[in-house]
Amino acid sequence: MARGKEPTKADPRRVARLFGNAPRGVYARAARNLRVQQGLREPFGEGMVQSARYRPMMEGAFQRQNLPGELFVLAAAESGFNPRARSAAGAVEIWQFIGGLGFGQMA
Repeated sequence: MARGKEPTKADPRRVARLFGNAPRGVYARAARNLRVQQGLREPFGEGMVQSARYRPMMEGAFQRQNLPGELFVLAAAESGFNPRARSAAGAVEIWQFIGGLGFGQMA
């Protein structure tokens, strides 16, 4: 689309409709700002299996603190329920806390 060609597939046509009559340069800028993450299907599935181990404990801890049990899904996004997870920024474990920023024990 940034090269001025009409999209032939459904998803690119839908994106083109969102941009309306924007000049081609707008597409090029948008393409430079686009970020995607691929190759996560298997790790995500493994995390969902692993979540069964932690979900009851997490939901119980949240309930005792009058917090929504659904907060357990944050661990899926942060670490895929991997207790050994470590990010490039130094965040660790299931919740991906960074040293000095944790809020104490949940249970």
